[in-house]
Parts: sequence; structure tokens; C-alpha cells
Amino acid sequence: MNKIWINGKIVDAQNAISSSDRGFTLGDGIFETMYFDNGNIELFEMHMIRLKSTLSFLYINISYSHNDLINATRKLFEENKLSCGVVRLTVSRGCGKRGIAFDNELKATVVISVSVVDRFQAPVKICTTSYIRNEKSPLSSFKMLNYTDSIMAFNDAKMKGFGDALMLNIEGNVSCTTTANIFLIKGNNLITPSLKSGCLPGIIRSVVLNIAKKNNLNVAETDVKIEHMKTADSVFITNSIIRLKKIIGFEDTNYDLENKVMLNIEKELI
Repeated sequence: MNKIWINGKIVDAQNAISSSDRGFTLGDGIFETMYFDNGNIELFEMHMIRLKSTLSFLYINISYSHNDLINATRKLFEENKLSCGVVRLTVSRGCGKRGIAFDNELKATVVISVSVVDRFQAPVKICTTSYIRNEKSPLSSFKMLNYTDSIMAFNDAKMKGFGDALMLNIEGNVSCTTTANIFLIKGNNLITPSLKSGCLPGIIRSVVLNIAKKNNLNVAETDVKIEHMKTADSVFITNSIIRLKKIIGFEDTNYDLENKVMLNIEKELI
């Protein structure tokens, strides 16, 4: 049976969460997904900065330091007899009474779980979906526990025979895919939806933008239209686990999988 770390203790994963936990009953919480290798979490400080910002916005307090969390993760990998893999850090507001009102004194539930994953993922084709990102909501900037829109969008794409879904926002502009930020290449230009599109401020997104600027690419964080998807030379998506995944095509449009700009970015990420 897999082990998880919850509120300072390593326990069996089964039956570990209370039925009154607001993360379970209301989706009232957040998470960070990271990658652990060689005893450390990649880009850990960047993840913690985002975590702190999100917790502050939601009025959730946790008592664990960064050292507490990294040490707990190391112990958890040892307990599960793993050397590398995905780390999921989940924070809910904690256990509360029925209803949506919350007490600021609630003790947050903090859970760390680990799992094995193949970081290399084959290129896929993507399509549009009726499920959208709400760029008008401030919560679109955070990794909230409620991922139902992305879940249903991904299932929608699979049912249509595609590997992932391109999620538009209320204005009809491109925001992201179901679990990743998206980048378009056109000549020497690297284009990605601005944060105003409702996409997550991804950790690898930030890294890619820095790589692009260092290599003198023309970087544009802007409104991305469906028309831009149809005229791009190449497209790729990013997150902290896959790092960079190439996109074969968007619906009837095919992309160059050997684009030099994309390959150079991929090389620097690895």
C-alpha cells in the first residue's frame, strides 16, 4: 500500500482524509505538482513562492516551513522505495462544519503524495472543446482542487480521437491546454497567451520565457487567436512534469516537429 505524508505523519494512503475535510466536500484548497530527483525537488523555490501567494489569497495558513516539506518529501520517497517521481503537495482549508462559510482558525490539511511517471510523452494532436477557462475569475491564476473543467475537456478530446484539448477563454482567445501552458513558434517569434487569458502562471512557462529572451527570440505574451494556431510553424506545451511536449497538429493543421527554435528550447530545459 502506498504511503502519504499528512500533517506531519507518514501513513497508509487509504482512509487518510476526513469526510468533513473541505478539500473533499467543497474543493476548497490548492495543490502544487513538482518533480523529485537526486534528493531534491526541481525549481522548488519557485513552486513555494507560488504556493505562498495562493495560500495568502485564500486566507489559508500552514505551519510547515520549506525545509519541513522537502525533508518530508525525501522521507516519503524512501518509505515508498522510490528514487524519483512526481510530488503532489495538496493543501485544503481543513475540516469544518457543513456549509461554505469558513473559520479563519481552521487547521489546514497538508498532504504530500508521490508517484512514478514517464516524463517523456509522445507528441499529440489537439482540438477545441466547449469547456472554457474563466479569465474573469481571479481563481484562474491558482491551482485549485476543482479541476472538473479540465477533466471534462480532456475526456471530450479523447472521445473525438485527439490527445488533448485546447481551452479557450470567455472572450474566445486561447488560454492553455487541460494541464499545460501553450507556446506557438512563428519564425523567430515565440508567442504565448498572456496571464490575462486565464492560464496558470506556470513554473516552466516562466523558465521557457527566460530561455527565449536569453536566446534573443522575439517574445510575445498576448491574445492568441484560433487563426494564430492555424498559421504557427510549431506548437508545444509545458508543465513541471513533462517539461516540454510537442504538438503534432491542431485539428486539421499540422506542425513542424523538428523546428530548430523548439528543439533548442527543449534542449535547454533538459
